Parts: sequence; C-alpha cells; structure tokens
Amino acid sequence: MTGRPNREIRSATIAWLLVAGYAVLVSVLSHMSRPPVPEVLQSAPGTLALHLLAFAGLGFLFYRALSRSWRGLSEVKLVLVTIAACAVFGALDELHQSFVPGRFCQAIDVAADTIGGTVAALLLAAAGRSKTQARTEKDERRILG
Repeated sequence: MTGRPNREIRSATIAWLLVAGYAVLVSVLSHMSRPPVPEVLQSAPGTLALHLLAFAGLGFLFYRALSRSWRGLSEVKLVLVTIAACAVFGALDELHQSFVPGRFCQAIDVAADTIGGTVAALLLAAAGRSKTQARTEKDERRILG
C-alpha cells in the first residue's frame, strides 16, 4: 500500500475535525445569553455581519473538507452541498437560540448564514477553477512546445 491514500485520508479527517470544531464553537457562542461580542457589533447590521463572517468560515471549512473527501464531486455539487449544509446548520443554530434566554430565532440570521456560506463556497470554486485552468494552460504550453 502506498502512502498517498493514507495522506488523503488523514487530510480529509483533519478537514472534517476542523469543521466539527468550528461548528461546536458556533454552537457554544449561540448558547450564551450574552456572547463576548464588541458592543459596536451588537446592533442589527453588526450581528448580520457576524453571521456572514461566521458562516463564511464554516462554508470555507465545509467546502474544503467535502472536496478532500469526495474528489470526484463537481464544483457545482460542492457549492450546492456547502450551501445546503450552511443553511441547515444556520436554521438549527437559530432554533437552538430560541431556547436560550435573551436570544431569538430570526429568519434574517439564517439568510445571512446561508449567504456567508454561499460566498465562501463560490470563492473556493472560482479559485479551484482558476488553478485547474492555469494547470491546463501550463500543460498545453509544455506539450505544444
């Protein structure tokens, strides 16, 4: 057995552990009645920005983990699955918040979560496409001389 499959499995495992750790962190912060957030970000635009950024992080980690686990998955499918995962996790997170004193379940937050995950997935897909295109062009130049 070669070392390559073991490296790929290790890489995918680490990627999924990062997703799980990040999701736990988001859940812990959601469980706090008053999460440690600067006062300037406690306004409506500030909380939306936090949701966008937090779920862009989750989308980034999820997309990378998914791409390392299912190498044959197209970029479109990677993006769609990442968006769905961020939307579902965002909705569950908001539902969870509805049981936390001082916290509320808001659809706008789920939308911000989904948008954040979407932006991250689209950026990663575009970066992957650019990298693939650059490799293809380099190979074509080498073959054509």
